[in-house]
Amino acid sequence: MVAYSFAMRFARIVESGAKTQTIRGHRKRHARPGEPVQLYTGMRTKACRKLVTPDPICEAVMAVTLDMRHAAVTLDDAPLPLDTLNDFAQADGFANFEDMRGWWQKTHGDAVFEGVLIRWKASA
Repeated sequence: MVAYSFAMRFARIVESGAKTQTIRGHRKRHARPGEPVQLYTGMRTKACRKLVTPDPICEAVMAVTLDMRHAAVTLDDAPLPLDTLNDFAQADGFANFEDMRGWWQKTHGDAVFEGVLIRWKASA
Protein backbone atom coordinates (compact mmCIF):
# COMPACT_ATOMS: atom_id res chain seq x y z
CA MET A 1 0.00 0.00 0.00
CA VAL A 2 1.25 3.48 -0.86
CA ALA A 3 0.52 6.68 1.07
CA TYR A 4 0.36 10.23 -0.29
CA SER A 5 0.30 13.42 1.75
CA PHE A 6 -1.49 16.58 0.63
CA ALA A 7 -0.95 20.20 1.53
CA MET A 8 -3.75 21.78 3.55
CA ARG A 9 -4.88 23.61 0.40
CA PHE A 10 -5.97 20.28 -1.06
CA ALA A 11 -7.06 18.36 2.06
CA ARG A 12 -10.72 19.41 2.00
CA ILE A 13 -11.23 18.59 -1.67
CA VAL A 14 -9.51 15.21 -1.30
CA GLU A 15 -11.85 14.47 1.64
CA SER A 16 -14.91 15.54 -0.32
CA GLY A 17 -14.01 13.35 -3.30
CA ALA A 18 -13.69 16.33 -5.65
CA LYS A 19 -9.95 15.68 -6.12
CA THR A 20 -9.29 12.15 -7.33
CA GLN A 21 -5.82 12.51 -8.76
CA THR A 22 -2.37 13.70 -7.79
CA ILE A 23 0.77 14.58 -9.70
CA ARG A 24 3.98 13.32 -8.15
CA GLY A 25 7.65 13.12 -9.00
CA HIS A 26 9.34 9.85 -9.71
CA ARG A 27 10.16 7.75 -6.66
CA LYS A 28 11.03 4.17 -5.87
CA ARG A 29 7.41 3.00 -5.75
CA HIS A 30 4.07 4.53 -6.61
CA ALA A 31 0.64 3.01 -6.33
CA ARG A 32 -0.32 0.44 -8.92
CA PRO A 33 -3.76 0.09 -10.50
CA GLY A 34 -6.04 -2.03 -8.37
CA GLU A 35 -4.30 -1.44 -5.04
CA PRO A 36 -5.49 0.78 -2.19
CA VAL A 37 -3.91 4.17 -1.58
CA GLN A 38 -3.79 5.98 1.74
CA LEU A 39 -4.40 9.72 1.56
CA TYR A 40 -3.22 11.99 4.37
CA THR A 41 -2.46 15.56 5.26
CA GLY A 42 0.39 16.49 7.58
CA MET A 43 2.28 13.21 7.31
CA ARG A 44 5.33 13.01 9.57
CA THR A 45 3.86 15.65 11.88
CA LYS A 46 1.69 15.60 15.00
CA ALA A 47 -1.11 16.99 12.84
CA CYS A 48 -1.15 13.91 10.56
CA ARG A 49 -4.69 13.01 9.56
CA LYS A 50 -6.13 10.42 7.20
CA LEU A 51 -8.40 12.07 4.64
CA VAL A 52 -10.41 9.19 3.16
CA THR A 53 -11.74 6.00 4.72
CA PRO A 54 -11.97 3.34 3.46
CA ASP A 55 -8.86 3.63 1.32
CA PRO A 56 -9.63 4.45 -2.31
CA ILE A 57 -8.37 2.19 -5.08
CA CYS A 58 -5.74 3.29 -7.58
CA GLU A 59 -7.39 3.40 -10.97
CA ALA A 60 -4.55 4.54 -13.22
CA VAL A 61 -0.93 5.64 -13.19
CA MET A 62 0.25 7.62 -16.20
CA ALA A 63 3.44 9.36 -17.15
CA VAL A 64 2.93 13.13 -17.00
CA THR A 65 4.98 16.01 -18.33
CA LEU A 66 4.14 19.59 -17.37
CA ASP A 67 5.61 22.55 -19.21
CA MET A 68 3.94 25.48 -17.52
CA ARG A 69 5.88 28.13 -19.45
CA HIS A 70 4.32 26.86 -22.67
CA ALA A 71 0.99 25.69 -21.19
CA ALA A 72 1.61 22.10 -22.28
CA VAL A 73 0.59 18.89 -20.52
CA THR A 74 1.35 15.41 -21.80
CA LEU A 75 -0.14 12.18 -20.44
CA ASP A 76 1.49 8.92 -21.53
CA ASP A 77 3.22 10.80 -24.37
CA ALA A 78 -0.09 12.21 -25.70
CA PRO A 79 -0.37 16.01 -25.55
CA LEU A 80 -3.61 17.25 -24.00
CA PRO A 81 -5.56 19.60 -26.26
CA LEU A 82 -5.51 23.22 -25.05
CA ASP A 83 -9.28 23.22 -24.63
CA THR A 84 -9.02 20.43 -22.01
CA LEU A 85 -6.41 22.06 -19.75
CA ASN A 86 -9.02 23.71 -17.49
CA ASP A 87 -10.73 20.33 -16.93
CA PHE A 88 -7.35 18.75 -16.18
CA ALA A 89 -6.51 21.49 -13.65
CA GLN A 90 -9.94 21.28 -12.00
CA ALA A 91 -9.56 17.50 -11.56
CA ASP A 92 -6.33 18.28 -9.73
CA GLY A 93 -8.00 20.73 -7.36
CA PHE A 94 -7.50 24.08 -9.05
CA ALA A 95 -10.04 26.64 -10.23
CA ASN A 96 -8.64 26.53 -13.78
CA PHE A 97 -5.38 26.03 -15.63
CA GLU A 98 -4.09 29.54 -14.87
CA ASP A 99 -4.59 28.88 -11.14
CA MET A 100 -2.68 25.61 -11.49
CA ARG A 101 0.03 27.24 -13.54
CA GLY A 102 0.56 30.03 -11.00
CA TRP A 103 0.70 27.62 -8.05
CA TRP A 104 2.98 25.21 -9.91
CA GLN A 105 5.45 27.91 -10.97
CA LYS A 106 5.53 29.39 -7.45
CA THR A 107 6.02 25.95 -5.88
CA HIS A 108 8.20 24.20 -8.48
CA GLY A 109 9.60 26.93 -10.73
CA ASP A 110 9.63 27.03 -14.51
CA ALA A 111 11.49 23.81 -15.25
CA VAL A 112 9.70 21.12 -17.23
CA PHE A 113 8.37 18.53 -14.77
CA GLU A 114 8.29 14.82 -15.49
CA GLY A 115 6.56 12.44 -13.12
CA VAL A 116 3.36 10.45 -12.75
CA LEU A 117 -0.33 11.16 -12.46
CA ILE A 118 -2.12 8.83 -10.05
CA ARG A 119 -5.92 8.56 -10.24
CA TRP A 120 -8.13 6.78 -7.71
CA LYS A 121 -11.76 5.94 -7.17
CA ALA A 122 -13.72 5.42 -3.99
CA SER A 123 -13.46 1.96 -2.50
CA ALA A 124 -16.58 -0.15 -3.05
